[in-house]
Amino acid sequence: MAAAGSKTAWVQVFLATLAQAICAGTVFTAYGVIAAPLKAEFNPSNMVLMLGMTVISLCSGVLSPMLGAAVDRYPIRKLMVTGLGLLSAGLLLLSVVQNMVQAILVYGTCMAVASVLLGPIATSALLARWFTARRALAMGIASAGAALGGFVFPPLLQYLLSDMGWRTGLQAYAIVLPLLTAPLFLLLLRDRPTAESSPQATAAAQPQVKTLTTKEVLADANFWLLAFVVGCLFAGPLAIVSNLMQLAAEKQIAAAQAAFLLSLFSVAGFIGKPLIGAIADRITARVALMLVILGVGTGVITLLSAHTYGVMMIASVLIGFFAGPASLLWSVILAHTYGPQNIGRIMGLMNLTFLPLTLSSPPLFGYLFDTFGTYQIALAGYAVLLLVILGATMLLKVKAAQVSALPAGAASS
Repeated sequence: MAAAGSKTAWVQVFLATLAQAICAGTVFTAYGVIAAPLKAEFNPSNMVLMLGMTVISLCSGVLSPMLGAAVDRYPIRKLMVTGLGLLSAGLLLLSVVQNMVQAILVYGTCMAVASVLLGPIATSALLARWFTARRALAMGIASAGAALGGFVFPPLLQYLLSDMGWRTGLQAYAIVLPLLTAPLFLLLLRDRPTAESSPQATAAAQPQVKTLTTKEVLADANFWLLAFVVGCLFAGPLAIVSNLMQLAAEKQIAAAQAAFLLSLFSVAGFIGKPLIGAIADRITARVALMLVILGVGTGVITLLSAHTYGVMMIASVLIGFFAGPASLLWSVILAHTYGPQNIGRIMGLMNLTFLPLTLSSPPLFGYLFDTFGTYQIALAGYAVLLLVILGATMLLKVKAAQVSALPAGAASS
């Protein structure tokens, strides 16, 4: 690839990373920062206070098929800028809410749509068009942006809320964030390679398979098999990290030490995404997915047998390191198998199909603890489930990246 083309491609990686950082850091990780003044102002129950996260997860999941199809059809640059606008509008609306119902509605509308337009569906579609041979590495770097955003944006927002008051602080954040970032997307983001920017990458962006209809996707057994595998792989670590404080308490570990386990989980995931992405570019995506499942399973078994804090630290690192890259491998497999031109629609549909798994897994772990008085049953059950999805992964039909269709030298993109 020509130097200019390579530079343009990696600029898209930077923008995808920034989008995921803004999305995860502001919409999800910073929810606790915003929830604190809402609690003080309106005094809702903790259950009602946490409904915002449930509602945004549910609404974004339901909207994913429609918005994913839009990502395939319309310019991603315009959609991402629209997402920034909706995020800003949501923050401004939050700054004037008069009760918790209004706050929850904001999260179910503006924030839900913004989370899809700035999240993995849009960024994966963008990078799938720009990369072939290094597709997994590019997506791994971008997905690491979610962890980076969780590190940067919540403290920044907390500073503004503490210094200016929560309503004024939200308004300042809502105005400054798009002013600083929207110009980058408008000026630098390119929906797909062009002959002028990168002749080689243009070949990578050409459709290798036809554009699929929703009916054709839902009739594909491979779609449902992958949805089962990925849904289970997402649901377990989510349940574990959601219950990790209580799980640590069961093993007589202090709350401060347990909180550090959450940090280890996040840092390991941040490191694992680009590393596993780089490995996945050198082996088949299916083998990389099997490696991730085995890694998560090793972490779960370690956690199951842990009796000391040190062993729990090892378990947290293992689960975080291997669970983090699951989302990028999902994107890579879809791009390889169905083509970049279908990735938005299929990710959206698949996200909706395994939404019940991801929503129900944290409370299911809690229910099993309430019933049996221990998390060991839940962990053992998930370890067995991982063996099942490992076998299911062997049945997946996953195409390799079609590097051979590119002109000489294009593999560098």
